[in-house]
Amino acid sequence: MLLVQAIRSNASFRASEIATIDGEEQRTWEEFVDRVARAADGFRQMGARPGDRIGILALNSARYLEAQFAVWWLGGVVVPMNIRWSVEENLYCIDDAGISTLIHDLAFADAAQAIAGQRPQVRQVSLEPNPGGGAPTLDQVIADGVHFPACETPLEALAGIYYTGGTTGAPKGVMLSHQALWTAAMAIVLANGMQAGGRVLHATPMFHLADGGMSHGAMIVGATHVFVPRFEPREVIRTIARHKVTDLLLVPTMIGMLQACEDYAPEKFESVRGLSFGASPIPVPILEKLQSD
Repeated sequence: MLLVQAIRSNASFRASEIATIDGEEQRTWEEFVDRVARAADGFRQMGARPGDRIGILALNSARYLEAQFAVWWLGGVVVPMNIRWSVEENLYCIDDAGISTLIHDLAFADAAQAIAGQRPQVRQVSLEPNPGGGAPTLDQVIADGVHFPACETPLEALAGIYYTGGTTGAPKGVMLSHQALWTAAMAIVLANGMQAGGRVLHATPMFHLADGGMSHGAMIVGATHVFVPRFEPREVIRTIARHKVTDLLLVPTMIGMLQACEDYAPEKFESVRGLSFGASPIPVPILEKLQSD
C-alpha cells in the first residue's frame, strides 16, 4: 500500500511531470495513476479480487509497470515470472503461486497460448494488441474501467511472490509484504542518493527484484522511469544519452559489454549520477575503466 501511496502523491504534487518514457511514448504522473486505477477496476470487472495472485510474463515496458501497480491498487499480489522459463516452468509457477490471471506481452504470446491450453481457468490480458486476437489488451481493460479508490491493503499483507533461480531444485516463491518492499526501496533511495527529477533506466529484467528495488525507489522520490525492452548495449547507450538517464542498475557483465560496444564513449554517460551493480564480483579491468572514464 505504501508504494501505491507514493504514486498517488506523485500524481498530486507532480501531476504534469513525466512518469514514464517508453520509446516515443511518454506519460505524466497524472496519466500514469489514472491508467493504473482504471486498469485495476478493469481487472476487477474481469473477476479479479483483493488477494488474488496475478502473474506478469513480459519484457520491460511502461505497461508492465502500469499492470504491476494496478494489481496493488486492486489489493492483489504480483507474481513476476522469469522470461527465461519454459512453458513447463511457467505452469509450475502458476500452480505453485495459485495465479488466477496472467498478464503477458507479444513476446510471450505463444507461451501464453500454450498455457491457456493447459490452464484454461487462468484469465489472460495482453499488454499489447495481438494481430491474431485472443486475450483483451491492457488498453481495453483500462477503457472499460473507472478511476476507483485504491484498496487499503495492510502493511503486513502479501505484496509479491518473487521466484528464486531454482539452481538446486524447483524455483522457490519468496513472499514479501508491502512493508518489506517499501523498506528495501527506502534503503536503495538512501544508499544511491536518488532524487526527484532523476531518470531511472530499466535495463535489467523487470521480473527480477533487483530492478524492482530501483523501480520502487524511483516511485518514492518521483523520478522518471525510462525503459528498454531488454539489455542490448547499443540501445542502452543510445537511451542513456537521449533521455539523460541519471540512475541505473547493471551486472558487471553488462557493464563490460557497454565498454566493449563500438558506440561507447564516456561523454554519452555524463548524465549518470549513480550506477549500481551486483550479482557477481566486478573484474578489475572493468572497474578501473569505470573509474578512469
